[in-house]
Amino acid sequence: MNTHRRTFLFLTALAVAAMSTGPLWAQGSPKTRGGRGYGSGFWNNRAAQQSTRHARSVTGNVYRYSAQAPRMVPQYLRMQSEEVGRSLESAHRHLQMTREEAQGNQPVLKVLDRTESRLKKATDHHQTMHKGCCQKDPDGNAVMACCESVLGELEQCLVEQQKAERLLLKGSAPPEKTEAADDDR
Repeated sequence: MNTHRRTFLFLTALAVAAMSTGPLWAQGSPKTRGGRGYGSGFWNNRAAQQSTRHARSVTGNVYRYSAQAPRMVPQYLRMQSEEVGRSLESAHRHLQMTREEAQGNQPVLKVLDRTESRLKKATDHHQTMHKGCCQKDPDGNAVMACCESVLGELEQCLVEQQKAERLLLKGSAPPEKTEAADDDR
């Protein structure tokens, strides 16, 4: 095949492909294409979840370190505990922004109340953990007990944040159960 013919076929195939998909600017946003519309507060709730997961991860690291280290280094524990504190503060800030954006959405606000309550308890347990981590000679068992308390609260907090996310995705109210939905199971 000569070069001109190959070029012609390539350009023809390219033109057919371009015409079949339509112009990119005419395809619209995900909302106009029938995709999920993200309700007000969705992204701040997502950021709060990320901060909560990070706090959970670092707390788990502190727990494992306290359980396995033959000799604990107080500076390391203090730095890790401070990181947990920063993550908890970030989660609080994002939950407040979520609350401000979800004003008037009562189902979401109820879930956010429970979430903030759990996060407050986790913060209180973290303060005790931080005191234990900042001692000159930290007690590994005491730090592990505090970490367990923080981890338990953070797990419950994540469950509540996921409920809020589902409500924010749906717009406001949880879906009503129908007989058709029950029959699918």
